[in-house]
Amino acid sequence: MHRKIILFCMYLIVISGFCLIKFKRDSQSLENIIPHTHEYHLEIYTEPTLLDINAASVSKFAELPGISRSLAQQIIAYRDANGEFSALSDLVKAGMPEKLYTMLKDYFSITEQEKTETPVFPAIPETTEPFSETAPETIPEMTTIIFSEIPELTEPELSFPLELNQASFEELCTLPGIGNVIAQRILEYRDTIGGFLNCSQLLDVPGIGEVKYAEILPYVYLEIEYIIPEESEPEPEIPMTDPVEQVSEIPESSENPEIPVLNLNTVTKEELLLLPGCDEALADEIILLRERDIHEFYHIYEITLAEHVTKELFAQWQPYLAVSDDGSTQEPYIPPALQES
Repeated sequence: MHRKIILFCMYLIVISGFCLIKFKRDSQSLENIIPHTHEYHLEIYTEPTLLDINAASVSKFAELPGISRSLAQQIIAYRDANGEFSALSDLVKAGMPEKLYTMLKDYFSITEQEKTETPVFPAIPETTEPFSETAPETIPEMTTIIFSEIPELTEPELSFPLELNQASFEELCTLPGIGNVIAQRILEYRDTIGGFLNCSQLLDVPGIGEVKYAEILPYVYLEIEYIIPEESEPEPEIPMTDPVEQVSEIPESSENPEIPVLNLNTVTKEELLLLPGCDEALADEIILLRERDIHEFYHIYEITLAEHVTKELFAQWQPYLAVSDDGSTQEPYIPPALQES
């Protein structure tokens, strides 16, 4: 029993001695680390060599006392991320302790970037004799222009899709497969018809076929696009067998001479009821479209914006519709910018 106690005490003594030796070694290694609260003693450089902080490498920073390699790498990383230092105090922002910076700031230097300036002409020396009879009494001072302050001119960026009735010649040339010639044809055709009513009218421009139209269609649009009714194919003629039967089978004319040409901008409900197939509900819908939604008809196709005006009804009404008292079916297109002015 006593032997076990003696061995246990010897074990405690060995462990305590090992811990004491370890503590002393750790204390000595801690003295080599310079915390923020320690004082910095610079006894290495009697004649300091200035270190350019904008050109120094990691190894150059690490040669100075108190700057570890990890701190040097942190300073270089800050410089690479934020650009060159403009002042020595930026080292503190890069992670250098303020007390260490105070002790080492005499070892640092910084080079400023030279600005490119225009040469300044020397002042003209005064002479007792005038160089001309009309010479000015005073010579204006020459000003120095810094080229770095002149803003760079950038080309305006185009945004797609383009509004077909407002696109300029330069914008139309940026469309795929559209050169200067076809762009000019689009402008001339747009002026001729008074503005596009539907994008499909591009097929009427010489040089634009089905393939090219499919390429440029995703890049153009119309603020207001109307549905243009398709032309119905003529019915085949019935061979004549009997002159009497032929006279009886001649259909009546679809155009009723009793229906006058109606100006959609001034037409009344009673006049709309004269149109074939138009009832009171449909007449009220057309009047409401004009007074509440579009305010003015610029083309007779706009009547199809009414929900219950079908293509078949429009085909029957087309001979009797106008947008002005002189019987015009469309008004000249005016861009929104000119309408506001």
